[in-house]
Amino acid sequence: MNQNVLRDVKDTIDGMHLIPRGGHVVVGLSGGPDSLCLFHVLLRLRDACGFTVSAVHVNHGLRPGAADADQFYVESLCAGLSVPLAVRSVDVAKMAWELGETPEEAGRTARYRAFDEEALAVEREAGLSPDKIKIAVAQNRNDQAETVLMRLIRGSGPDGLAGIPYRRADEEGYEVIRPLLAVDRNEIEDYCADNDLHPRRDHTNAESRYYRNRIRLGLLPLLRKEYNASIDDALIRLSRVAGEDKDFFDTVVRETIEAECEFREDKERMSARISLPLLAETHPAIRHRLIIGIFREIGLVQDIEAAHILAADRLLEARKTGKSVDFPAGYRLEISYDTVLFNEGPPPAGSDEIYELDMRAFEADRDVSILFRSSDLRFRAAVLSSAEAAGDGDSASALLLDFDALQRDTNVLTLRTRRNGDRISPMGMDGSKKLQDMFVDMKIPRDERERVVLLAAGSEVLWIPERRRTRKYAVDARTERVLVLRVVGEIGTEPSQH
Repeated sequence: MNQNVLRDVKDTIDGMHLIPRGGHVVVGLSGGPDSLCLFHVLLRLRDACGFTVSAVHVNHGLRPGAADADQFYVESLCAGLSVPLAVRSVDVAKMAWELGETPEEAGRTARYRAFDEEALAVEREAGLSPDKIKIAVAQNRNDQAETVLMRLIRGSGPDGLAGIPYRRADEEGYEVIRPLLAVDRNEIEDYCADNDLHPRRDHTNAESRYYRNRIRLGLLPLLRKEYNASIDDALIRLSRVAGEDKDFFDTVVRETIEAECEFREDKERMSARISLPLLAETHPAIRHRLIIGIFREIGLVQDIEAAHILAADRLLEARKTGKSVDFPAGYRLEISYDTVLFNEGPPPAGSDEIYELDMRAFEADRDVSILFRSSDLRFRAAVLSSAEAAGDGDSASALLLDFDALQRDTNVLTLRTRRNGDRISPMGMDGSKKLQDMFVDMKIPRDERERVVLLAAGSEVLWIPERRRTRKYAVDARTERVLVLRVVGEIGTEPSQH
């Protein structure tokens, strides 16, 4: 009996620490040669290596009759071996139409959803932590060679030429492992024969209408015959070298992001920022990976193309504030002074939340506490006599206004974010200015402008707390009553006593 496959898989599991002792492996089991071989090998290794096994089978409904026979075969196999099996039936053709994907893409989506569901069930029922649960799929050495060649033909970058990894985290946080990746397809077939296994055969694997099948059945045999009999070995070496380079660059990028990038979350919208000089002056090999890596951190994990990166390079070279580049799914890279902003989706439209301050309330109560949640700031307002207010004085965190002069023009002030048409008559300047222009002068990044809280009377901005105040309604010798509005802390802190 051929022991090479068993030995090679064990060496891969041990050498790469793919399965922890006390862990659990969810095996994708289609019933074909690859998955059947992997399933059988893992059952033989589970006691010695200290892990448990369950299986998942997905009936795609694409091959009437044959798909049901595959399901029955897998169910009978697992029942005979007393291995837990989860079966999912999915109308992949319908799913592909709904998602706008090919049947192959939709099938893959359906499979990994099923794997994640089983992993979650194991986590809950067995009380295992997610890092103890692995999802094992059965790509082999030949799949690796085919993948690298496919990506080479499509013009993939060096990271893509690293091919299929032995391990990766999926979208739900479980780790997908590939213990058969170093095993040749011929060895898998021999293993099944030697162990009296009878895998199911998918006739679509011989149909040339699928791109991968054309690579496997047409191009690779031609390359072996006419150009390089060891083309598979050459492609595997290329993937290994590219993989080593990718590991190095990934480490540099991860460390740079951790040290230099600032992340924010505002109303379930992620954004990030990094120094413009740092990003623009970094070597392109690092810069391009940084751009992709930062977007991945805020949620954009696919569909970034070379054209997006080229446009970003041009933007960084120009260094013009306010200019931006659109990325897929509404994401955006923007220059803001000496900072590069990475934003998720379109910019927010400004908070609809306002706090109205009716100044007539001060006739009954001279001291009013205000909590303005959108800005995460806490304010206190009071009306004092000129003598009482004399000790307050103006500061960046306080505003003093002539209460009676203000009340002649309006009875209501609002704490809110900006609106179209807002203007301010800033202290120390003649005339008024558009708030947008003031924000530019103050070098407030565009992604922050929608969150800046203002005190306004209609479209007249009276105060940008801790930044600018109006010269209108200034306190002078004729002022009798003074409106004092002061920032006293952030939400979650106790307000100071006035």
